[in-house]
Amino acid sequence: MVMENFLKHVSICEKVEKEIGKEKIDRLYGKRFSRLMDLASADIVFNLRLDDLMNADDENFYHDVLGLWEHSNRETYPCTFGTFVPRFARKEMV
Repeated sequence: MVMENFLKHVSICEKVEKEIGKEKIDRLYGKRFSRLMDLASADIVFNLRLDDLMNADDENFYHDVLGLWEHSNRETYPCTFGTFVPRFARKEMV
């Protein structure tokens, strides 16, 4: 399960890099390793529906992925995301 989710995180990063450009994404949200850690943290915090996210239309996909990267606080692990809640979260925020 851990490796399966990691591979999905990598696929998400690759999709964004392919469609927007790796250099631009690195400049805006940090190197891939940092972005993978953000996705892993989000998966822990929100129990993401990764399959649904990966198959989402562009608007919903980018809302969640770029929103997570934009709002991630990397000072802790798992990192926090402020008030941002992804659309593909399984957990309700209390």
